Amino acid sequence: MQNPLLRGNNRSWQRFNVLLKTRYLLDDFSWYREGVIIDISRQGASINLPIDENVALGNSIILEIITKELESITMKGEITWIKQFEKAFLIGVQFQKLLDFRLLGKIY
Repeated sequence: MQNPLLRGNNRSWQRFNVLLKTRYLLDDFSWYREGVIIDISRQGASINLPIDENVALGNSIILEIITKELESITMKGEITWIKQFEKAFLIGVQFQKLLDFRLLGKIY
């Protein structure tokens, strides 16, 4: 997955800007925390996380996404890139399996 802050777009799947709250669970956590999905595709997502988060490339992550119809979708993935800002991290997550078209349509 390519960092969306870089020029060019070599992605296999179209991305959709969503600004959607999500709950996530990292490798070393036993409870969910909250973040914001910035954009999403069938293959992955960019997510804004708190700056105090302990994230690393290759970390596993579980996302719980609530659709517009209040349906819960759980996606597992891996952190493939990280961009640090003053007050937040922006991370790229590649899903273990493609997000179903029907479910993607319920998100954006």
